[in-house]
Amino acid sequence: MLNTIATAMLYILEDKGQNVTLEYTSGATYDASTGTYSGTSSNSTVIGYMADYNLSEIDNGSILFGDRKLLLASIDTSGDPTPAPVVGTKVTGVDKEVKVVSYRTIYEGSAVALYICQVRQ
Repeated sequence: MLNTIATAMLYILEDKGQNVTLEYTSGATYDASTGTYSGTSSNSTVIGYMADYNLSEIDNGSILFGDRKLLLASIDTSGDPTPAPVVGTKVTGVDKEVKVVSYRTIYEGSAVALYICQVRQ
């Protein structure tokens, strides 16, 4: 059984979530001089919900002012499992285009329940 926080997050996704598109880049390489990733891309549409970090969570180290949380459903809109996000995954459909900086996987037993992503413009 999911813990109370994860259950609340799933409820938020069901109640307030909207379609977002994840653009994955496989074989990605990062060019530090330009700040861009290159590689082969594929898309997945999932239900997502964007939330702000609390001021107490912003440490200006790993979480910067302006970073946001993105809750992602574990099943995409076609009923297939959502591929795990990776650093650099582009997300469109909520506010402005953002990129995944880090993520956590929330499990129910051995099954993925949802992803919590840290995203940045």
